[in-house]
This record gives sequence, C-alpha cells and structure tokens, in this order.
Amino acid sequence: MKTTFTFLLALFLLSACDGGKSGNTGGSGTANTGSVPSQNTTKAGKRVIKASELISREDAAALLGQSMKDREILKRPFIDAGEYVSQNYNFSISLYQEALHDKNSDFEKNLLKNGWANYMKEMEKAYSRNYHKQNIVEMGGIDGKSYLQDGGAMGLWLLHIFYGEYYIYITVGNTSLSRKDGEAEISWKHGKLKEAGTLAVGRLKEIIKNS
Repeated sequence: MKTTFTFLLALFLLSACDGGKSGNTGGSGTANTGSVPSQNTTKAGKRVIKASELISREDAAALLGQSMKDREILKRPFIDAGEYVSQNYNFSISLYQEALHDKNSDFEKNLLKNGWANYMKEMEKAYSRNYHKQNIVEMGGIDGKSYLQDGGAMGLWLLHIFYGEYYIYITVGNTSLSRKDGEAEISWKHGKLKEAGTLAVGRLKEIIKNS
C-alpha cells in the first residue's frame, strides 16, 4: 500500500507543478472529460483541521462494520491524515489545507508559487480529467465537486473531494493482495465512500462555520 500511495503522491505533485498542461490522455473510457473546476469559493482558514475531526477511527469502524486500528501515517506536504486498518480493509482520509504550509520549505514554496487557490484549482483540474489514465469519473451527490477513482490494485477505490480551498481524499481498499472484489463488493465500497465523503464535508462545513 505504501508503494501505491507514493505513486499517487507523485501524480499529485506532478499535476501541481505542470499546471495540468499535458491535457487529457484518454484512458479506459470511464473519465468525465467535460468536468470543470468547482465554483465553491470557501476560503482556507488559518486553523489546522485534523483529518480525524472529519472521520475518526470510530467513524471508519462504523462505516465498514469492523473494528479498526491506527496505521502508520506517511508525512506529505499540506496534509493531515488519518489511516486505519481492520481485518479486511484499509481506510484513510487526508485533508489538504493551507494552514499546514511549511513556509521554511523551498519545495512547498515552489508548489505554491502561484498561491494556494491556484494550487487547489490545478489539483482539481488534474482530477476532473482522466489525467495520466487514472480511471476517474465524477461522482456527484456531495457538496463541492467529487471524483471517484479506481486504484487498480488490492480493491482500492479513492474519492477526491474539492470543497472551496480544501481537498479531501478518502480511500478504501483490501488488506489482502489475493482478494478479488465482485460487483457487489465494488458497489458497496462506492456507497461507503459516498457516505464517508458526505460525512467529512458536512463536518468540514461546521468547523468552518464555527471558526
């Protein structure tokens, strides 16, 4: 799983650095190429919001119906994350936010050379297209803009949500390398991701409202 997340991180950073200029590369026919970046204008706040405030380990356990434990978190730019594991599933939630910008990091300064709002715009642009053949479709039904992605291994599915100047990234996948999901399991995961996304955005809105 670490290899998968490292690969995805590389794609995130690439999309931010090249500004999405590579365009649509095609893919398996699942992409929604007509999507445009969200018009939601919610501004990023100064307070660091913990990902666990949006979905806790207990919330993840209730969603998936299995007791979950905390898992080691890989530090990444601008992100607070919660990563949990049960007998059958890995679950994670990451929240990208300007409040976590390390102003002493030249790497992060370069990523934000055009500002945070532009960085978020370019990130969404990457996930509203089938960028780098990522097998993405627009989900809908969640405040902001949401995109569902097939992770391609270990039954991994990813949900990208852009709400104003915040980016929420939720994943669910199998703990077993050999386990193969049928259509019913895939549909169940999609439903759980949508449920998790709705919960996370609702709590983010409340935090912003009360800040």
